Formats: sequence, C-alpha cells, structure tokens
Amino acid sequence: MTWLLMIRHGITSWNVDRRVQGHTDVPLSEHGRKILAEQSVPQAFASFRVVSSPLRRASQTAEMLNCPVELQEPALMEMSWGDWEGRTLDSLRMEEGTRMQLREARGLDFQPPGGESPRQVQARLLLWFRQLARDGRPTLAFTHKGVIRAGLALACNWDMLGRMPVRLDWRRGHLFRLGADGAPRLVEPNICLAREVQVPGLQTDDKLAQRLEIDAADRQAQGIAQDAVGPLAVMDDRRMGGATERMNRQRFVELWRRCPIGAGAGDASAVFDQIRDYYSEDWRRYHTPVHLEHCLDCFDRVRHLLRQPDSVEMALWFHDTIYDTQADDNEDRSADWFQSAVGRHSEPAFAARVRELILATKHNNLPSDNDAGFMVDIDLSSFGLPWEQFLDDSNNVRDEYRHLSDADFYRGQLQFLRYLLGRSSFFASPYFREHYEARARANLKRKMEDLAKLGHV
Repeated sequence: MTWLLMIRHGITSWNVDRRVQGHTDVPLSEHGRKILAEQSVPQAFASFRVVSSPLRRASQTAEMLNCPVELQEPALMEMSWGDWEGRTLDSLRMEEGTRMQLREARGLDFQPPGGESPRQVQARLLLWFRQLARDGRPTLAFTHKGVIRAGLALACNWDMLGRMPVRLDWRRGHLFRLGADGAPRLVEPNICLAREVQVPGLQTDDKLAQRLEIDAADRQAQGIAQDAVGPLAVMDDRRMGGATERMNRQRFVELWRRCPIGAGAGDASAVFDQIRDYYSEDWRRYHTPVHLEHCLDCFDRVRHLLRQPDSVEMALWFHDTIYDTQADDNEDRSADWFQSAVGRHSEPAFAARVRELILATKHNNLPSDNDAGFMVDIDLSSFGLPWEQFLDDSNNVRDEYRHLSDADFYRGQLQFLRYLLGRSSFFASPYFREHYEARARANLKRKMEDLAKLGHV
C-alpha cells in the first residue's frame, strides 16, 4: 500500500475571475502567494517525495510551501479545456444553452471542444498510480482541482453526476492510499495546511495509517460527519479567524444547560444531533456546518458587546436549521422547530426572545435593538470577507438554487443586493461597520458589475 497526499495549487488571477485554466500556464497571483506564505505541509509528511504538475501554478505552490520538487509529472496536469480555456462557465452556459447542459450531463465523458474528458484524465492518472504502487514511495503531489476530482471519482466509483461523494475543501490536502494495482482509496480528506499543525510521533507509514484509521473509527462511533477535519487538522482561518471547532456537542450542551429551558425539554445531545443533521443535508452548499462555524466564530468575538449573549447564541444555532430553497418561510419554520425542541418547559420570555432573533435573519426590516443588530450582522458578515472567499460563498448559494435559471436567480439576488447597498449602513452595529462595512460594499458593487457584464441587470 502506498500513501499519496494531493494538494491543489494556490490562487491565480484566473481563479479570481472564474476563468477556465486547463493547460494554460497561469502563475500564482500575489494574493495566492500571500495565503500560501501562512501555510505549510504538516510535519507527518516531511519524508514524502514531492512531485508536481509541470504547470507553474502547481510548482510555485510547492516552492511556497518549502517542498522541493523531485519530479514534474505530466499525469498531474489539469484537464485540458481546449477551445474553452480562458472563458468563464457562466458565459459558456449562457452562450451554449441546452448544448452545455447536454455536455455536462455526460459526467465522466464531458468533453470541451478540443479538450479532454474526466475519463481521459482518469486513464492517465491511473497509469501513474500503478507506477507509484510499484515504486512504493509515499508521495506528495501538487496538482489541480480536475485531477483530484478524477482521483476521487476513481476512489469512490463516482460517475461525476450529482454531488461529490465527499465534500472537499480545495484549500486543504487530501490523503489517498493506493493498492498494489494502483487503485486509490480516500483515507483522509481536508487535511489543514497550517503552520501550527503538528503530528508528533507519526514517523512511519504504519503509525500514520494506525492513527488515521483509529481516528476515522472514533468519528464514526461519535456520529461526526466524515467530511469533518481529521487527526492532522485544525479548523483553518478561512473565515475571520479561529483555530478550534466551535460547532461541537459539548459547547451546545453547556449552552442548553445555562439557558432557562427546564428539565422536561428535549435532550440536549439529541437536539444537537438534529441540528447537525439539518446543516449537513447533502444538497446544501453554503448553509452548511461551515456557515454555522463562521457565525459562532463571529459571535465569540462580540459576545462581550451583547446584553443577552446566550439568547443570541441559541438563535444562531437554530437560525438556518430549516432551509428549503423553494420556500419563503424558512426562518418561521426554524423558529417553530426551536420552540418545539424546548417545548413548554422553557421560560416564555426566553423562548420568545430567541424566536424574535431567528426571525430577524429574514433581513426584511432593520433590527430593532442591540442584540438583534448583532444577530443580523453576524448572519451577513460573510459579505465582508475577502473577495475570493465572498465569491466562493456566492457561488455556493447559487448552487443551492440550481433549480432556478440564471435569469430568475440573479434577478432575485440583485434585488437583495440593491436593498443592502441602499441602506444608510450595511451593518447595524458599530463593531461590524468599523471592521467590515467598506469591504462588504466593495464586494457587492463588484459582484453587481460582474453580473451586468453577463447581461443581468
């Protein structure tokens, strides 16, 4: 069995513009280099030999992470997009219409004009996997999104139709193990690339395997989602900071016990399981545990400014539990579910206040008091993230509304963005206005300009 850690290259200017790169040799952007400068490969992989795609963005990523490349491997090159390289998927879908839909419905056999299909990428990748398996050396490969997806499809027998079998964070590493025949098995996705990550005592493949397998079994026994961070990871700082997992059972149970809910209400641990299951629904892309983690992180930063922090935190846990993209009463139903969870045993004033805070995230009225203002600001705070992260979130929201045409979705989105920009202040609280107002407004204006270029006005 042979270890293989696959890492996608850092950010390029074409990534930011959402242009298809393929075999076009686009270098890392300055922003991409700054992000990589704060990352490193965990020490557990220090003995792995390093190979990279011949494309500069991959080899430059290895260089930025202080991983000297031993070999450039053509099998690791991104899927060729032929005539479509340099274009955006949005513009292609607009121009190609139903022809593009038919192409995408081919899954592994999707093939741009003059380019490759994912199945062809798999073929060259599998030949390389077999070579690695014969050699037996643990390997760290710097490569591309399309290549890692092809490897995941091989590992999970995925036809590239429908959602990915495992949600991958493209800012992290993904650990595979190759069989004697080169067949890959995904062992640990989403390994954080952070300088503070240390894995002491894992000096051999056998010890690493034992640690990973034990941890996977523990996560399964505890009911933790399989795309959560693993033994080599800490929560990364992609959203305003924080290095610990905030959406955890102990934190929720302690909050439940602090609040005036009463002994006759639902079991706190069981309620946590239901909350986690709601946020982990497989069709969600933005309103996931990552969003709740982000909200709890922001909450921790402003807790001292709140008058009833436990009420606000409880509302955050419940505010997106019910999320149906074809309904317009999600906040009401989330509030109803909160009240059914606490039952008749909670203090009426507390239950009413939490319900009021959940309903504030409808964002159809300005918040009426200090804590409601922070509740709304926390929910909207991702608008104030750096552009690349804001754009990633925006694309994930679009994916949740995949049943809508672009025209219908962007019509509604633009209406909401104009409403937010039209307010005298984007954020209600002085804290968020000071720290995130300018960037949120800049992001929204840029997004609206990009949509206008695509004909959405």
